[in-house]
Formats: sequence, C-alpha cells, structure tokens
Amino acid sequence: MKLGTPGFVGASLREAREARGITAIALAEDLGISRAAVSQYEADQQSPRPEVMEQIAARLRLPLRFFMQKHAPDVDSLIFWRSVSTATKSARTRVRRRLKWLRSIAIYLREYVEFPPVDLPDLPDLPTEPLAISQEYIERSAISVRQHWGLGDGPLGSIVTLLENNGVAVARDDFQADGLDALSEIHPQDPLRCVL
Repeated sequence: MKLGTPGFVGASLREAREARGITAIALAEDLGISRAAVSQYEADQQSPRPEVMEQIAARLRLPLRFFMQKHAPDVDSLIFWRSVSTATKSARTRVRRRLKWLRSIAIYLREYVEFPPVDLPDLPDLPTEPLAISQEYIERSAISVRQHWGLGDGPLGSIVTLLENNGVAVARDDFQADGLDALSEIHPQDPLRCVL
C-alpha cells in the first residue's frame, strides 16, 4: 500500500492550481507524475505521497496546510468585469479563484478588525448584463453616487480610499491576462463588496 498524505483535500489542489493558472498537464510535468495522478488527487481518489505533496506546495507557492483544509464552496456571485474581451476561460477561472481568496482574507480580518459598514447607493433597474448598461444610465448613476456620498461636482481624490471607507474590500493583483484588468463582486451571502 502506498503512503499518501493524511488529511489531503483534492478540491484544494484544484483551487490552488486554477488560481495559479496552471493546467493539470503542466503540473504533472513539473512534478514528474502522470496527468492521471493529478486527476486522482483532485477527485480524492488518491492522495499524494509526502514528497510529492511538498513539491505541489512549493510549485503552487502555498503552505501545506492549505491542501489539508476544506475551503468555502464556490457560490454564484454577481461579478462585473471591467473588460473580458480577449480573456480566456482559464484566465477568468484564475481570477475568480483569486477573488475567492480575497473574500476569505477579508472575512478572516473581520474577526479582528471592524470594517466600515457597506454604504453603497441603491441603483434602481441596474441591468445584470453589462452590455445593456447605457451611457445615460452611467451618467445618472454617477450623479446618484456623488449625491449619496456627498461628493459634490469636483474632481475626486483617491477612489480606493473612498471605496474602502464605504465598506468595499479592494486589492491589487496581476491577472496575467490581456484584456482583463479589473472586476467587482456582489456576493449573495455576504454584504461585503470586493474589488480586484
């Protein structure tokens, strides 16, 4: 019987691999194992030997404990992409995984830090399809936001500071994808808003 890694969670390997933008084939080649072995790890049909587990953690740049814990399940949230014109499906998946990590970090920090309450204006009739948002709607919404936050008509200072002071978690990340440079999320189970 082959010795595996006790407590290993296959879904965590998949999440980490996708967040790093590495295919299962590429990971298998890097580790000197078969593609089938990676699939079996991710499906919890087998767990990696301890020396392979250490290679996985090093290659994906995560601590071993990341692979031993169950993570929150993926939840369909409303994501507004600034641009996805040329982004591949794998690039969007990588960014979704990283956004999930940002949410996890923010949730953890809320146990120790009191974030400002979310204070976003209600924008009526906001289309769920970004291409359906007209320039006129954008102008009306900008005026509503300025009025809601008492910003006046002049130039704005730091947008990041303004968002964070109104309960929005903001982070920077290199998406490593042409045509994909920013997004925001509204999560159905959490009032915290996230922007990457």
